[in-house]
Amino acid sequence: MSYSIDELIDLWAHEFWDRRNYDIADKILADDFVRRGPSGEYVGRDHYKQFLRDQHLSFPDYHHEIVDRSVDHQRGKALLLFHCTGTFTGTAYGGFQPTGKRMDLHAMDLLTVRDGRIVSNHGMYDRLGLYKSLGVL
Repeated sequence: MSYSIDELIDLWAHEFWDRRNYDIADKILADDFVRRGPSGEYVGRDHYKQFLRDQHLSFPDYHHEIVDRSVDHQRGKALLLFHCTGTFTGTAYGGFQPTGKRMDLHAMDLLTVRDGRIVSNHGMYDRLGLYKSLGVL
């Protein structure tokens, strides 16, 4: 099935990230999907699904909402600004043990869409600010 870029944004943000529907990745991410960002490079759907599972295990109450978006339908690009929150009470994250402290940060994703699927995600967030808020630095 092929999705519009607006449908992909909603499925990406709400189904995949917030509702933890990891199986949706098989429908919305291209076979050659790549994610790059401060936490590293994730090649392929399965690798990225594991990254997201790990994030949810570390922050069991993780939530994010789209604060703003800019979509270029002709080029298949979407720039998304997220507000992310969650409490570090689960498993280790970034080599650090849980502190019980809450993260509250903004992040940006640049999604590239081809043939109705997301082929890449370039994500950016303030990693230093995140670590400070979690009390690990």
